[in-house]
Amino acid sequence: MKKGFTLIELLGVITILALLALIALPAIEKSIKKGKDDLYNIQIKTIEASLRDYRVDNLLVMPKYNNNTLTLTLAQLKTAGKIDKDITNPKTDELFSDDMLLYIKKVGKTFEYIVDEDSGTNMNFINNPDAPTISLKGDVLIYLTERTTYIDQGVEAKTADGVPIAGVSIEISGSGSTIDPLTNGEYIIKYIVTDNNITATIIRTVIVIPPI
Repeated sequence: MKKGFTLIELLGVITILALLALIALPAIEKSIKKGKDDLYNIQIKTIEASLRDYRVDNLLVMPKYNNNTLTLTLAQLKTAGKIDKDITNPKTDELFSDDMLLYIKKVGKTFEYIVDEDSGTNMNFINNPDAPTISLKGDVLIYLTERTTYIDQGVEAKTADGVPIAGVSIEISGSGSTIDPLTNGEYIIKYIVTDNNITATIIRTVIVIPPI
């Protein structure tokens, strides 16, 4: 009576299992990737829907004219309570960056909600208890009539313990690195504050328009 496998038979079984694994693994990896891609697309749609909710709750500071765009960060959407602060990128299993750029653009009588998926610097400060806080003084979108002096209302920045921070830096992008009140254009003002080696940011949109 035969007992167990011979060495040759055992090697044959191992070889067959190895071949089956080689065939199955690519299919499994492809399935996992597709699953992550599908979840990622759902998350992007969730952010877009949250932008829509933000617009509905902030109608007075939305773009008024065709092709005007309000720029926000994901952090601003989180702070407004429009999206989960722990929203995660399924492709990386990490949080989406708090400084990811989002857009609400007026197109005719409707609005487009756009997520700049390639933006962001892996900056996450909203959930960090040691991070400074920063909030805008004044509106998130300001219309400036041509030849009118722009006076920035600034921000309120505090340490995690609530102590005011005076050292806030500013970067301007969009139509130029400075706001030109003589030329139509859209400008993004980025306010930056750092404390405990943690940086927090917030942005404001300024749109220069001709006299109405």
